[in-house]
Amino acid sequence: FSQDIVILNSERVARDLLERRSYNYSTRPPSLMRVLDFFGAEFSSIFLPYSDRWRLHRRIFHQAFRAEAAPSFRPIQMSNAHNMVLNLLHSSVEYGTHFHTFSTSVIMSIVYDY
Repeated sequence: FSQDIVILNSERVARDLLERRSYNYSTRPPSLMRVLDFFGAEFSSIFLPYSDRWRLHRRIFHQAFRAEAAPSFRPIQMSNAHNMVLNLLHSSVEYGTHFHTFSTSVIMSIVYDY
């Protein structure tokens, strides 16, 4: 798509560029932003350009999903695990669907409090 691509083979250099100089590299291409605006995706965190709003979304996301917050999700995971085991006992042939339902339920419960 007529874009330059840089491949880094050093973790130190990648960390320096992506963490210490994130302001230069954390935004989205302007052409992509115009397309996303057309489709109404400007509210989504993953499509936000680097800005104060992006930093606010990042801060909120980090507070909710940092490693120290994981134990608070244990009751949700256990409740959904119990439901999955009951579903497996009821219909073990559908195990793929039960695992999919379990993972989706955990995500929906944590992210949307559903």
